[in-house]
Amino acid sequence: MKTYDPKSVHCTLAGHFIEGFGDGTFVSFSRTAPIFSTKVGVGGIVTRSRSHNKSGTVTFTLMQTSLSNDRLTEIMNADLNAINGAGVGSLTVQDIYGTTILTAAKAWIESPPDASFEAEATTRDWVIAFETLDETYGGNQG
Repeated sequence: MKTYDPKSVHCTLAGHFIEGFGDGTFVSFSRTAPIFSTKVGVGGIVTRSRSHNKSGTVTFTLMQTSLSNDRLTEIMNADLNAINGAGVGSLTVQDIYGTTILTAAKAWIESPPDASFEAEATTRDWVIAFETLDETYGGNQG
């Protein structure tokens, strides 16, 4: 029997441990381009082309009460107020009881969350862009 624990998914950006995730999907990745594209000629011959584009985005869904919102705001403001890439840092998402690990040496906040205030606590979606993602999609040991 295997056991997955969402609390065992550890995320860091620019040296900051991200915590206070919302319910449901709390981390999601999207590549800018597929690793292979397909083109079919008029004669039905299929040609596939490999893309070396390993860029994309990751979205962190945090509770509005998470202190990580403050840390991500600091990173974003450092990037906005400096011309030297002060908001660019490493990104790691790892299931510590499994073998999945996703890392990027250069990541930055692409867009801050939309904010809303409701009768109950809600979430904030932070979109983080990365230059090159190193990926290992594995199983779970627990």
